[in-house]
Amino acid sequence: MSDEPVKPINLNLADEDAVAHDRSGGADREGRDRARRFGGRRTAADAAAAPVAFPDPRLIVAYFAIVFGFLGIFSIGYLFVPLCLICSIIAMTRGQLSWAFVGMLLGVAGLVSSPILMALLGFGSLSVWLLSPT
Repeated sequence: MSDEPVKPINLNLADEDAVAHDRSGGADREGRDRARRFGGRRTAADAAAAPVAFPDPRLIVAYFAIVFGFLGIFSIGYLFVPLCLICSIIAMTRGQLSWAFVGMLLGVAGLVSSPILMALLGFGSLSVWLLSPT
C-alpha cells in the first residue's frame, strides 16, 4: 500500500445543476443531465417532476363496452349485453373502431349465450321455422 493520503471526492452536484439549468433554460436538460450522472436511472426528483399521463377520455366508453361484454357472457346477460352494444355504438361514433368492434363481438357472443335474450328476440321460433320440413 502506498503512503499517500486518500483524496476526498468532490461531487459538487448543486453547481452543475445550476449551470445546466442556466444553459438550457429548462428542466428537460437538467433531468437528462441528472439521469446521465446516475447511470440512466431516474431519481425521485425526476419522478416528482414528471407529468402524469391520464387515459384518453374517449376510450372510457370503449373500455366499458368490453367489460360489459365479458359480464354479459359470464353473468347477467339480459342486463349487460344491451349495455355492451350501446357502449360499442357510442365508441364507434367517437372513432374507437377497433375497441368498438371487439365490444360488438363480445355483445353478439353474449346475445347468443343468453337464453333469456334469445327467447326475447324469438330465436326459438326462428330455428323451428328454419328447420321445419315444409
